[in-house]
Amino acid sequence: MKNILFNRHAALSLGLVVIHQSLIALSAFFLTQLITAYQTGEPFSASLFWYLFCMITPFLPGCLSLVQMQKWSNHVHQHFIEMVRKKCFARPGIYTDINLRNSIESVISRNSFPILSGFIAFIQGSLTFLLNSGLSLIVIGIILPNELIFGYLLSVVISIVSIVFLHKPIARETKKVEETFSDYGSGLAKIWSNAILGNVQNFDSWSNRVTQAGNRYYEQSLKQTGLQQTGNLLLGVFTLLPTAYLVYSTLVSGTLDPAVAAAIIVNLTRVFHILNSLGTLIYQLLDWSSVKASYQFLFDIVRDLENDGHIADAPVRSIKLNGAEISGYAAVAKQLTEVNCGRFTLRGENGSGKSTLLLYLKKHFANDAFYLPASMNELVWNAETGPLSTGQRMLTALQEITTYPNIKYFLLDEWDANLDKENKVKIHEILDELSKKAVVLEVRH
Repeated sequence: MKNILFNRHAALSLGLVVIHQSLIALSAFFLTQLITAYQTGEPFSASLFWYLFCMITPFLPGCLSLVQMQKWSNHVHQHFIEMVRKKCFARPGIYTDINLRNSIESVISRNSFPILSGFIAFIQGSLTFLLNSGLSLIVIGIILPNELIFGYLLSVVISIVSIVFLHKPIARETKKVEETFSDYGSGLAKIWSNAILGNVQNFDSWSNRVTQAGNRYYEQSLKQTGLQQTGNLLLGVFTLLPTAYLVYSTLVSGTLDPAVAAAIIVNLTRVFHILNSLGTLIYQLLDWSSVKASYQFLFDIVRDLENDGHIADAPVRSIKLNGAEISGYAAVAKQLTEVNCGRFTLRGENGSGKSTLLLYLKKHFANDAFYLPASMNELVWNAETGPLSTGQRMLTALQEITTYPNIKYFLLDEWDANLDKENKVKIHEILDELSKKAVVLEVRH
């Protein structure tokens, strides 16, 4: 996943940030030259020109960098989605893992883009504030007394010490926020069936669960924000006080040359702007724990996909294939391999392992098999099936399935559930015709 983060849009975006911040830093240098030349009666038109140039032109690279950052975010998210799609494809061993399914669906549909774009914005923002502080500090160090540099460095040291103590607790609390948000989102996603149907029992149970999940998320997010903002408050104080004291003591000492004092006063806004940039940079460093934890959350979910899961290789209770009891799934796979076509029926009690057998066969035959689960509402077809009835959807799906090339095994899980007689007859005819050229294995009541 790490290799998808940087691309040419990243290079362009960050390069434009460097140009943008370099021009801003130079504006302070030319402003000081302008003030000094004006006070001493020397020509100042060149300094004025370059000062105005450095004040106006940064808008262009600044705006372009944001455009490139959006392209960067889009590119990374597109590659992340493609990576998850590839990792998810043909993984029947984890099909029944409900917790993993909820996590993946939440990440890919809701969490991934804000987390990835937020991480990229963090990188660009950190570079912006680092350059703003660093380049401006160099310029200020050239034109102003060294005491101010000392105050700045003292602020940095104190802030770094604070970050060392705070980053682990913040990272820990942020990961909990992402986990509780994922659980909350997964629960909310079930609103349609539990609310629209109007079953009071389902609605109340669903409402209670999402309320509890929501309360856990809100409580955890408030806890994380409180800890993070406490750190921000301390860092704000540590950032401003040392330099504020040195500026005050330097100006009231009465020992400065008037031109130097004028340069300090003129650049006071710039000095405190640098300090604010330092504060923001320190906040960014403190936020690193939070942002990294959110980013790591995506890694953890994707890493879970590397587990192949487990599919049983034998039924739990009696299952019969065309009336003959089976003992193991491998024997069924071998039996089906030895025939070129035909229609086979699986029968057994609920929970005996019929659906598990179909998953086993799907994993065994891979792309040679097509598996149609009992719940097919979320499968996407070339034909639009949304407005159709249950029977019409099944009929349309099967008609499409029969056109797929190179499918040798059609694994159908209770296709006849909740179908009317007319559609059952039509589907029987389709399956009879299909079984003349391929193996059709059905789970039936």
